[in-house]
Amino acid sequence: MHDVTRRNQLFRRRDQMREALGKSNQELVDLTGVIANDLEAPLQRFDQLLSAIESAIQDSDPAVTNYVNMAGQSIQQMHGLVAGMLSLLQINPKPLKTQEVDLQQLVTLLQSSPDLVAISDRSLEVLAPLPTVTVTSDCLAQVLQELVVNAVKFRNPEVSLNITVSAETFDEDGGHWQISICDNGLGFPAELIHRVFEPLSLFHSARDPSGLGLGLARTVQLLRQIRGTISVVSQAGAGANFIIRFPRIATEGQS
Repeated sequence: MHDVTRRNQLFRRRDQMREALGKSNQELVDLTGVIANDLEAPLQRFDQLLSAIESAIQDSDPAVTNYVNMAGQSIQQMHGLVAGMLSLLQINPKPLKTQEVDLQQLVTLLQSSPDLVAISDRSLEVLAPLPTVTVTSDCLAQVLQELVVNAVKFRNPEVSLNITVSAETFDEDGGHWQISICDNGLGFPAELIHRVFEPLSLFHSARDPSGLGLGLARTVQLLRQIRGTISVVSQAGAGANFIIRFPRIATEGQS
């Protein structure tokens, strides 16, 4: 009797802590959203002021014009940062209805994405026919798109870009899907791998000064909708292999 009472007390305490944590997290999300939205107003004002300055210095010193252009680029980067923050906040953490996703079709659509089409010397290959998977969210399309964009941004300029996609079951009982997206780009320093998916982590800022370090952080958030994870195996200059894992969902007729 004493054990049952103690257990019930622990369960109530756990539920209270969960409720308090959920409320605290929601307050933090709401506050961040307000801050991000409030930043848009002064940024738009800066845009207007820069436009007025550009009109006033049309035939001015090239150095002055260059400074104005740099200021404009910085403002656009801030716009992107605000948009990225809002994008992370707007990801729905609740699972959606069960649906089938044809991975082969997703990769076919990616082959015609603007990011890849803009590069002449590139290839997106499927190592083996990809399966149709059952998931509770349509997040896989967004995750694969983010990884392709990342590969394009940080490609090795000395070789043709090559991206390969493969999928297989994982675990002894085949209880998970594993999707690998491998590229031959710049890769990441091994000692910094643990920071790859952290928001605002920039590893190749000179290569892509407009980067914000939010794309890979977004993949982590998206995959949580299907209880999935993402990891990477990489070395500087040796490309990157992103590995996505998520549980298989039994369909009708399966145990």
